[in-house]
Amino acid sequence: ARPEQSWPAVITERLKTKGIAISLEANLGRSGWTSQDLIDFQLPEAERLRPDLVTVLIGTNDWVHGMDTATYRTNIREIFKRLVQLVPDRARIIVVTCPDFSLMPVGAEYSGGRDISQGISEFNEIVMEEAQAYPLTVVDLYPFSRTIEEDKFYASPDGLHPSAKG
Repeated sequence: ARPEQSWPAVITERLKTKGIAISLEANLGRSGWTSQDLIDFQLPEAERLRPDLVTVLIGTNDWVHGMDTATYRTNIREIFKRLVQLVPDRARIIVVTCPDFSLMPVGAEYSGGRDISQGISEFNEIVMEEAQAYPLTVVDLYPFSRTIEEDKFYASPDGLHPSAKG
């Protein structure tokens, strides 16, 4: 997707059409990054920017690289702890669950012989449990991602990532 079709750009424009005064200061998301990368690189940048609204979706690459659930949970706790310090209005921290990429055309190539749906579900449960502890708003993307077979246009040309439509 082009930058103006990215999730942060789309949500910014949709909020503007609802009369919410908002601007997109930065899209810190990086393809291939893990929760540890978020902690090491994206959180310090967010702390510098001091946003008043944050969305966070992290975990797919952790699972692909074989991170265990205990380490993932520790990282998610650290991320959420720092985000609530950064953005005091917890309603302005939006947590998004990981999509099930098993239905993407090349998704199986990233399974490592494991069950993608089950693994991503386990990671999403961690996200939802940890978000509930604060509490933070969670948008559960997982069920929608399971509809990918209904519309192949949700996949980008690389066969793995979502398209602009996705």
